[in-house]
Order: sequence, then structure tokens, then C-alpha cells
Amino acid sequence: MTIRRWKMCISKSNLKLSAAAVCFFLIMACMPMRMETIDDGSIPPWTIKGGRPKIVAVLPFTNETPLSGLENVVRESFISHLSPLNYKDREIGKVDSTLKMIQKSSSKTWRELSPQKLGEMLRAELLIYGRVKKLKKYYFGVYAQIVLEVEAKIVSCDTGRRMWRTTTTTRTHDGGLPFDLFSISSAAVRSGMFLQNEKITGLVDQLNRRLVAEIPNPPALPLTNTVIELQVASFRDEARAQKALKTIQQQGLKPHIMAVALGSDLWHRVMLGPFYNADEADEVKKAVRKNTQFKPIVIRRDHKKKSN
Repeated sequence: MTIRRWKMCISKSNLKLSAAAVCFFLIMACMPMRMETIDDGSIPPWTIKGGRPKIVAVLPFTNETPLSGLENVVRESFISHLSPLNYKDREIGKVDSTLKMIQKSSSKTWRELSPQKLGEMLRAELLIYGRVKKLKKYYFGVYAQIVLEVEAKIVSCDTGRRMWRTTTTTRTHDGGLPFDLFSISSAAVRSGMFLQNEKITGLVDQLNRRLVAEIPNPPALPLTNTVIELQVASFRDEARAQKALKTIQQQGLKPHIMAVALGSDLWHRVMLGPFYNADEADEVKKAVRKNTQFKPIVIRRDHKKKSN
């Protein structure tokens, strides 16, 4: 009889310890997410140029988790949350096609190129690098949890310096404290199904909403329907256009060549811009006229301002 009571006491003690452990795990899981942010102090200066928000390109994210393709889901969600900010962001399709061209025409991968070189090729002023650092699943009896951690950083294409970085962690969970054997069975099944489905989309969306909220948002453009470009020169001969391009690049500017068909002829225009501020365009025009033999032509066209 004494032995039976002793066994019953041990069983009750184990049950209490298990319940306490589960409660502790639940409390820890529901604590606020950890967010680490590192930046260079001042917010707006590096986000704007000539009174307009800088041009941003979001590069493909890296994936350090066992779930293949998660980096693409996180990146696409990140871009959708970034879009309402005042930056002018390069379209993901154009960024990816340019990076594929680099891959085909160079012995280096795009990840081996400097931010300055990538900025030149993507016609961007800021680059966003992303890293999916963690995706972990935790079990504790009938309790299940997924933890997702992502790092993002913004790098200047002019200097190659990191201007901003954040690491964000978020989590989601399912499960309950059952009161009998039947509820234990159903709770365990529910948690198992939860981890199979993983609710990745909702978790990623929640994380990126918080992550993007930490990004410094530059002042919006003044209301305007006009965008300005400078045509530095135009040549039938592409080699002459490339030579002019290098001359302008030596002035610390970022020109590009635009091929235009006029009748049966193909012309190669050396262009600067786009500019969303007339003063900035005028300043660049004067600098080119002063320091080179070229006399840029101002081209204005209608521009649909990004709605917030």
C-alpha cells in the first residue's frame, strides 16, 4: 500500500513538473520578438540625392535554412512592403535579368562584384542585401513553434559602405494544454499539421512588415508630372558612344547608353538621369559642359509618380 501511494506521488509530481515546463515554454514563446538594428545615426542624408529619394535595387536574398526557395518568398514579400516607401525601386524582373546577364558575360558571379560596380550596372544608388538566417521548428509535447530570422542591410553604391542593417526575428505557434487523453491526441495532431503547413506566408509577411518599418523613409518627391533626362551625345557608331560613356564616367557620373531606331538607322544615345529635381539636372548639365566637350540636351517627359 505504501509503495502504491509512493508511485502515485511520483506520478503527480511528474505531471506538475511537465505542466509547469509547458507553461514556461508558452510564456517564453509569446514574448515580443527580438529586433537588432544598426545604422549610422542620421536618417535622411544618405536616403536622398538632389532633393529626391535615391534609387534602390533589392538583390536576391541568400538562404541559410534547409527550406529551399524560402529566400524567394521572403524577398518578394519584402519588396511588396518596401514599395509604399518613397524610394524609387528597380523592378525585380529588371534586376534579375541584369544579374543573369552579368553571370553569362563574366567569370565572376554578381555576388563577387563591388557595390559600386553593381550600382553602375543596375543603375541604382542603394543596394539592399537580404539573408534568411534561421527557420527552426520546435516541439514540446502538444506545443509546436516556428521561428524565422532575417537580416537586411542597405549599402551605398557610391562608397560601398553599409548605411543601415537590421536583424528581425518572429515566431508563430500552435498547440494547447489538453485535459484528457482524447484532447492530447487531437492537440498533437493539430500541432503536427501546423508544422507540415508551416504557415510560412503569414510568418514571412509579419516579419517583413516589422522589418521594413525600421527602414528610414526619405521625404516624398514634390508633386510633379515631369521627369528630366540629359542626352549627352548620340552616335551611329557604338564604339564612339562607349568612348563618350567612359569620358562622362570619369566625371563621377553614371551615364548609360540607350539604343534608338530612327528610320533605318540605329543611334546610340549617351544619357544621364532620370532626374526628378530640375535643380539637380541643371547642376549636372553645367558640370558636363564645363569639364567635357559635350553639351547635354535636356529631355522632359511625363512621369507617373508612385502612389503611396
